[in-house]
Amino acid sequence: MLVFKTIILVIVIFTPKIIETNFLYKTYEVGILGTPLCKKVATGFVVVYLSEKPHIQKEWKPIARTVIEYGRQFVLIRKVKSWNKRPIIPIYVISKYHFPLIPYVTGIRIKLNCTYSELVFATVYISEKPHIFKEKHPIAKKFSIYGFGFSLIGALRRIKRPRLFVKIFHKCSKKWLPIDLMIIKEIPGNFIYRGRKLRSLYNLGQVELSKRSRSLSYE
Repeated sequence: MLVFKTIILVIVIFTPKIIETNFLYKTYEVGILGTPLCKKVATGFVVVYLSEKPHIQKEWKPIARTVIEYGRQFVLIRKVKSWNKRPIIPIYVISKYHFPLIPYVTGIRIKLNCTYSELVFATVYISEKPHIFKEKHPIAKKFSIYGFGFSLIGALRRIKRPRLFVKIFHKCSKKWLPIDLMIIKEIPGNFIYRGRKLRSLYNLGQVELSKRSRSLSYE
Protein backbone atom coordinates (compact mmCIF):
# COMPACT_ATOMS: atom_id res chain seq x y z
CA MET A 1 0.00 0.00 0.00
CA LEU A 2 2.82 2.41 0.70
CA VAL A 3 4.26 1.95 -2.75
CA PHE A 4 0.89 2.61 -4.40
CA LYS A 5 0.39 5.90 -2.48
CA THR A 6 3.81 7.13 -3.53
CA ILE A 7 3.08 6.60 -7.20
CA ILE A 8 -0.20 8.51 -6.97
CA LEU A 9 1.49 11.41 -5.22
CA VAL A 10 4.16 11.76 -7.89
CA ILE A 11 1.61 11.80 -10.69
CA VAL A 12 -0.41 14.56 -9.07
CA ILE A 13 2.62 16.81 -8.56
CA PHE A 14 3.84 16.68 -12.19
CA THR A 15 0.52 17.02 -13.99
CA PRO A 16 0.78 20.16 -16.24
CA LYS A 17 -1.71 22.95 -15.83
CA ILE A 18 -3.08 24.48 -19.03
CA ILE A 19 -4.30 28.10 -18.90
CA GLU A 20 -6.42 29.43 -21.76
CA THR A 21 -6.42 33.14 -22.72
CA ASN A 22 -8.66 35.17 -25.01
CA PHE A 23 -5.95 37.55 -26.39
CA LEU A 24 -6.00 37.54 -30.21
CA TYR A 25 -3.76 39.37 -32.63
CA LYS A 26 -5.13 41.67 -35.31
CA THR A 27 -4.01 41.92 -38.91
CA TYR A 28 -3.28 45.33 -40.42
CA GLU A 29 -2.35 46.21 -43.99
CA VAL A 30 0.20 48.88 -44.91
CA GLY A 31 1.47 50.07 -48.27
CA ILE A 32 3.67 52.71 -49.86
CA LEU A 33 3.91 54.13 -53.37
CA GLY A 34 6.82 56.10 -54.78
CA THR A 35 9.41 56.74 -57.48
CA PRO A 36 13.10 56.99 -56.50
CA LEU A 37 15.08 59.72 -58.27
CA CYS A 38 18.71 60.78 -58.20
CA LYS A 39 19.87 64.00 -59.88
CA LYS A 40 23.57 63.18 -59.69
CA VAL A 41 23.49 59.62 -61.10
CA ALA A 42 21.37 58.48 -64.04
CA THR A 43 21.63 54.74 -63.41
CA GLY A 44 21.35 53.02 -60.07
CA PHE A 45 19.10 51.14 -57.70
CA VAL A 46 17.55 51.63 -54.29
CA VAL A 47 16.50 49.11 -51.66
CA VAL A 48 13.17 49.94 -50.05
CA TYR A 49 12.26 48.43 -46.67
CA LEU A 50 9.03 48.29 -44.69
CA SER A 51 10.33 48.06 -41.16
CA GLU A 52 9.38 48.39 -37.48
CA LYS A 53 13.02 48.97 -36.52
CA PRO A 54 14.09 52.50 -37.53
CA HIS A 55 17.30 52.20 -35.50
CA ILE A 56 18.58 49.36 -37.71
CA GLN A 57 19.82 50.46 -41.13
CA LYS A 58 19.57 47.10 -42.92
CA GLU A 59 17.79 44.34 -41.05
CA TRP A 60 17.76 40.72 -42.14
CA LYS A 61 14.01 40.15 -41.88
CA PRO A 62 12.04 43.34 -42.58
CA ILE A 63 8.30 43.31 -43.07
CA ALA A 64 8.84 43.78 -46.80
CA ARG A 65 11.72 44.57 -49.13
CA THR A 66 12.13 45.41 -52.81
CA VAL A 67 14.88 46.58 -55.16
CA ILE A 68 13.90 49.19 -57.73
CA GLU A 69 15.73 51.12 -60.45
CA TYR A 70 15.92 54.93 -60.46
CA GLY A 71 12.96 56.52 -62.23
CA ARG A 72 10.65 53.50 -61.92
CA GLN A 73 7.52 53.61 -59.81
CA PHE A 74 7.01 50.94 -57.17
CA VAL A 75 4.22 49.74 -54.90
CA LEU A 76 4.99 47.82 -51.71
CA ILE A 77 2.09 46.32 -49.71
CA ARG A 78 2.23 43.89 -46.80
CA LYS A 79 0.06 42.68 -43.92
CA VAL A 80 1.24 43.15 -40.34
CA LYS A 81 0.09 41.23 -37.25
CA SER A 82 -0.01 43.06 -33.92
CA TRP A 83 -1.10 42.08 -30.39
CA ASN A 84 -1.50 45.72 -29.37
CA LYS A 85 -4.74 47.65 -29.52
CA ARG A 86 -2.98 50.36 -31.47
CA PRO A 87 -0.67 48.87 -34.11
CA ILE A 88 2.91 49.91 -34.59
CA ILE A 89 2.97 51.70 -37.93
CA PRO A 90 5.91 50.42 -40.00
CA ILE A 91 8.22 52.98 -41.54
CA TYR A 92 10.15 52.64 -44.75
CA VAL A 93 13.89 53.05 -45.00
CA ILE A 94 15.49 53.70 -48.37
CA SER A 95 19.09 52.65 -48.75
CA LYS A 96 20.55 53.65 -52.10
CA TYR A 97 23.55 52.21 -53.84
CA HIS A 98 25.14 52.68 -57.25
CA PHE A 99 26.82 50.40 -59.69
CA PRO A 100 29.99 51.80 -61.27
CA LEU A 101 29.15 53.49 -64.57
CA ILE A 102 31.55 52.70 -67.39
CA PRO A 103 32.13 55.22 -70.22
CA TYR A 104 31.38 54.07 -73.77
CA VAL A 105 31.87 55.88 -77.06
CA THR A 106 30.73 55.20 -80.62
CA GLY A 107 30.69 57.01 -83.95
CA ILE A 108 29.24 56.66 -87.43
CA ARG A 109 30.08 57.83 -90.91
CA ILE A 110 27.21 58.28 -93.36
CA LYS A 111 26.10 60.04 -96.53
CA LEU A 112 22.41 60.56 -97.27
CA ASN A 113 21.03 60.74 -100.80
CA CYS A 114 17.53 61.39 -102.11
CA THR A 115 16.50 60.88 -105.73
CA TYR A 116 13.53 63.22 -105.45
CA SER A 117 15.20 66.22 -103.84
CA GLU A 118 18.65 67.68 -103.21
CA LEU A 119 17.87 70.64 -100.95
CA VAL A 120 15.92 69.01 -98.16
CA PHE A 121 17.81 67.93 -95.04
CA ALA A 122 17.45 64.94 -92.72
CA THR A 123 18.06 64.44 -89.01
CA VAL A 124 20.28 61.66 -87.69
CA TYR A 125 20.28 60.36 -84.11
CA ILE A 126 22.47 58.01 -82.16
CA SER A 127 20.01 56.52 -79.70
CA GLU A 128 19.48 53.64 -77.29
CA LYS A 129 15.68 53.87 -77.53
CA PRO A 130 14.51 52.18 -80.73
CA HIS A 131 10.91 52.05 -79.50
CA ILE A 132 10.62 55.85 -79.22
CA PHE A 133 10.13 57.76 -82.46
CA LYS A 134 11.86 61.02 -81.49
CA GLU A 135 13.21 61.28 -77.96
CA LYS A 136 14.06 64.69 -76.50
CA HIS A 137 17.60 63.82 -75.49
CA PRO A 138 19.33 61.37 -77.83
CA ILE A 139 22.97 60.46 -77.28
CA ALA A 140 23.96 62.46 -80.36
CA LYS A 141 22.05 64.43 -83.01
CA LYS A 142 22.89 66.15 -86.29
CA PHE A 143 21.13 67.79 -89.24
CA SER A 144 22.47 67.02 -92.70
CA ILE A 145 21.70 68.17 -96.24
CA TYR A 146 21.29 65.43 -98.82
CA GLY A 147 24.44 64.59 -100.74
CA PHE A 148 26.98 65.52 -98.06
CA GLY A 149 28.82 62.94 -95.97
CA PHE A 150 29.37 63.56 -92.26
CA SER A 151 30.42 61.93 -89.01
CA LEU A 152 28.50 61.71 -85.75
CA ILE A 153 30.04 60.72 -82.40
CA GLY A 154 28.26 59.99 -79.14
CA ALA A 155 29.37 59.04 -75.64
CA LEU A 156 27.52 57.78 -72.57
CA ARG A 157 28.00 55.95 -69.27
CA ARG A 158 26.33 52.65 -68.51
CA ILE A 159 26.77 49.62 -66.26
CA LYS A 160 27.33 47.32 -69.24
CA ARG A 161 27.80 47.71 -72.98
CA PRO A 162 24.61 49.31 -74.35
CA ARG A 163 22.73 48.55 -77.54
CA LEU A 164 22.83 51.64 -79.75
CA PHE A 165 20.95 52.54 -82.91
CA VAL A 166 21.20 54.98 -85.80
CA LYS A 167 17.91 56.75 -86.51
CA ILE A 168 17.39 58.71 -89.72
CA PHE A 169 14.36 61.02 -89.98
CA HIS A 170 13.59 62.28 -93.49
CA LYS A 171 10.88 63.27 -95.99
CA CYS A 172 12.41 61.81 -99.12
CA SER A 173 9.30 60.87 -101.11
CA LYS A 174 7.55 61.58 -104.41
CA LYS A 175 4.65 63.14 -102.52
CA TRP A 176 4.66 65.70 -99.75
CA LEU A 177 4.64 64.09 -96.32
CA PRO A 178 3.14 65.69 -93.19
CA ILE A 179 5.39 63.63 -90.91
CA ASP A 180 8.92 62.30 -91.07
CA LEU A 181 9.80 58.80 -92.12
CA MET A 182 12.24 56.90 -89.95
CA ILE A 183 14.96 54.42 -90.81
CA ILE A 184 16.63 52.62 -87.93
CA LYS A 185 19.72 50.44 -87.89
CA GLU A 186 21.57 48.92 -84.95
CA ILE A 187 25.24 49.79 -84.44
CA PRO A 188 27.33 46.60 -84.13
CA GLY A 189 28.73 45.99 -80.68
CA ASN A 190 32.33 45.97 -81.91
CA PHE A 191 31.93 49.68 -82.81
CA ILE A 192 30.83 50.58 -79.27
CA TYR A 193 34.09 51.05 -77.42
CA ARG A 194 34.64 50.91 -73.71
CA GLY A 195 36.45 54.00 -72.47
CA ARG A 196 36.79 57.42 -74.06
CA LYS A 197 38.92 56.51 -77.07
CA LEU A 198 37.12 56.08 -80.39
CA ARG A 199 39.14 53.58 -82.42
CA SER A 200 37.03 53.44 -85.57
CA LEU A 201 33.80 54.80 -87.06
CA TYR A 202 30.95 52.58 -88.14
CA ASN A 203 30.69 53.37 -91.85
CA LEU A 204 27.17 53.09 -93.23
CA GLY A 205 28.27 54.38 -96.64
CA GLN A 206 25.74 56.04 -98.94
CA VAL A 207 22.14 55.58 -97.89
CA GLU A 208 19.53 56.14 -100.59
CA LEU A 209 16.46 57.32 -98.70
CA SER A 210 14.04 57.03 -101.61
CA LYS A 211 14.31 53.22 -101.46
CA ARG A 212 13.18 53.21 -97.84
CA SER A 213 9.73 54.75 -97.86
CA ARG A 214 8.38 52.92 -94.82
CA SER A 215 7.77 54.91 -91.66
CA LEU A 216 9.66 52.32 -89.62
CA SER A 217 12.34 50.01 -90.92
CA TYR A 218 14.49 47.59 -88.92
CA GLU A 219 17.49 46.48 -90.90
